[in-house]
Parts: sequence; structure tokens; C-alpha cells
Amino acid sequence: MDTSAATTMIKMLETVPDQLQETVVEHMRDYIEYLLDEAKWKNSFSRNPG
Repeated sequence: MDTSAATTMIKMLETVPDQLQETVVEHMRDYIEYLLDEAKWKNSFSRNPG
């Protein structure tokens, strides 16, 4: 992983009030899971054209 990307995410998270940080992390987990699933589907379809 690009360290600068992780650092940017940490800096952004630190700007969020403490009581909201866990909510932000949960949303990011969901979003990352969604992106990984989309990538898996795209990869699957690219290997099996119509």
C-alpha cells in the first residue's frame, strides 16, 4: 500500500470528532468491501466474455 495514501486517510480521520470516528471507519470498511466486490465482478466478466 502507498504509505502516503494511508497517511492521508489517517489525517482526514483525525479531523473528525472522536465520537464520529468509528462511524467513519465503518463507512470506509463498507465502501472498501463494495469496491473489492466490484473489482472481483469486473475481473470475472473480463475473463468470460459474453
